[in-house]
Amino acid sequence: MKVSPNPITAHTVISYTIPFASDVLLRLFSVDGRLIKTIDNGYRPAGKYTHRVDASEIPGGIYILILETDRENITEKVILIH
Repeated sequence: MKVSPNPITAHTVISYTIPFASDVLLRLFSVDGRLIKTIDNGYRPAGKYTHRVDASEIPGGIYILILETDRENITEKVILIH
């Protein structure tokens, strides 16, 4: 999973590749565990996926991005600055 740019200012692009078909859940959490935003949720065939995210309404801070698939979970720290 790649977040570009990171730190984020107002908009970012999140991309990931899954080598197998899977249910996918991509969510952004605050460091205290509160769900901030669901970015992707559904069944996806194998392939590369890209999401443009508007973070302009989210307060600045440190967040955790979690990608969950049927076979693995991937986390990425995201810093949001305004």
